[in-house]
Amino acid sequence: MQATFKGTSGGVAGLFTDDNYEVEILRWCVQIYDVYDWNLSAATPFLLTDQQLKTLPLPAGAVTVQKIGVDANMVLMKDNYFRDLEVSGTGRVFLIRSDAFEAPSGAMGKFNFKI
Repeated sequence: MQATFKGTSGGVAGLFTDDNYEVEILRWCVQIYDVYDWNLSAATPFLLTDQQLKTLPLPAGAVTVQKIGVDANMVLMKDNYFRDLEVSGTGRVFLIRSDAFEAPSGAMGKFNFKI
């Protein structure tokens, strides 16, 4: 990022003036990430068919199932079940991240700011 001072404006008798800058973003690299860990009061929703539900490899206490249509079920997987697995050494936290990507072209122009 580069800022170029363009002068002052406004104010009364030299007081309360604004400093004006032109700011240009020269380089911007973005990566989106999240840590998928387990929250004791949360649940993660999954849509499963009736057949998939029959083969779900989790105990009944780990999920809540709600029928939402013909051959469609909303399954809420309770995070506290997975947290218990993690604490016992069986599960683990996952870092999920995207590849780095450039900023959209609209963000790469010059902008004017007053401070």
